[in-house]
Amino acid sequence: MKPLDVAGRYLAKAAQDEALLDCTLFDSSIADEIFGFHCQQAVEKLLKAAILALGGGVERTHDLAHLVDVAASLGAVVPPDVEAARTLTPFAVEHRYGFMDEDEGAPFDRSAARARVTAVRGWAEEIVDATSLS
Repeated sequence: MKPLDVAGRYLAKAAQDEALLDCTLFDSSIADEIFGFHCQQAVEKLLKAAILALGGGVERTHDLAHLVDVAASLGAVVPPDVEAARTLTPFAVEHRYGFMDEDEGAPFDRSAARARVTAVRGWAEEIVDATSLS
């Protein structure tokens, strides 16, 4: 399968996580850890789509900071909204299998996390679209 085809699949899989986010944004019966996990998963898939479109290969990692760095090393300009998505990395494993420490500071802001996912989607789609047109 061609890298752009795989990138398209990553975009589609991220959309599945995003659909769940939109359905549970204000649902307090869904734990923040679960909501955050799907934010992290969507961003991970979107970053991997961008990396593939940029000519890179995808690794088996949940480390969003590393994936942002890989995209930048491939020549992508990483805007602050995409850079901020790095903060979602702990939801991949630490918060998913552990407990969020409520004493760490401000409560988890679902709307801000969803906005980060939206920003990463827009950025990744621009990269994939620009590559598919060239």
